[in-house]
Amino acid sequence: MKQGGAALVVLILLTIDRVKAAADESEAAHRAMCALTEAASATFTAPSGTADNDGLNDKIQAANMSVADAQWQALFDDGAGSTPYEQTNGSNRTLADKLGGKEKWDGWSKAFADIKALNIGTKPEGEYPKINSEVERTIARQQLRSIAAQATQLENTMKPLKAFLSDGKLNKVSTSLTQALYGGDGELSTPTLGASFGADGSSWNNLCKGKENRKSIAGDFFAYARGPPPARNNVAPHTDTHGPHESRRHKYRLGGTATLVW
Repeated sequence: MKQGGAALVVLILLTIDRVKAAADESEAAHRAMCALTEAASATFTAPSGTADNDGLNDKIQAANMSVADAQWQALFDDGAGSTPYEQTNGSNRTLADKLGGKEKWDGWSKAFADIKALNIGTKPEGEYPKINSEVERTIARQQLRSIAAQATQLENTMKPLKAFLSDGKLNKVSTSLTQALYGGDGELSTPTLGASFGADGSSWNNLCKGKENRKSIAGDFFAYARGPPPARNNVAPHTDTHGPHESRRHKYRLGGTATLVW
């Protein structure tokens, strides 16, 4: 996923400062373009262990349910006739609503099912052995109830963040930046004829002259850095060489046949 948020804002602010501080305006435009390119192409790596964290919360909720009293467990035992919230009716629906509604009811139902699925307190041995002593069950219940509540609160807090980081429909920071940088629909990764600037690359005028051809930041910077005739040609064959200063320039291939260099 593309990186968003404050990091991109910082890069853009740094870009502005670079342009203001530079004595050579063409070189400043070059550096600004490079900084924006880095911002648009930066990647985000989701923190590791997300699946493990989700699984740990399931274990906590199941452990909490495993030491609950028998009457409470029976409310969510499908073997005793309990059903998901959407299938409840009459007095069962009324009870489910009093206990917090669909999210809580189905959460407790899952916790009860996970007791067996995750082997929580079902056997005398293993990672989570069964607690037979009523005193120990009471102590465990008091401790686990608080832990389970905190785990649920943390999970609910993380849901919007996880959705934002993983759903491109919600996280539009990178798409918007890339769209502004290269034009088009936000999917481009390099300046493109017709999207970033004019569709005809045969001359500076066709590429850059007029606001209708200034379709992107890349187009604006290219037009600014190279300037109108009699400045040197702004489109050079990809096989052309550009002397000892080439290492200071940024190259972009256009349509597989030409390269922009600035």
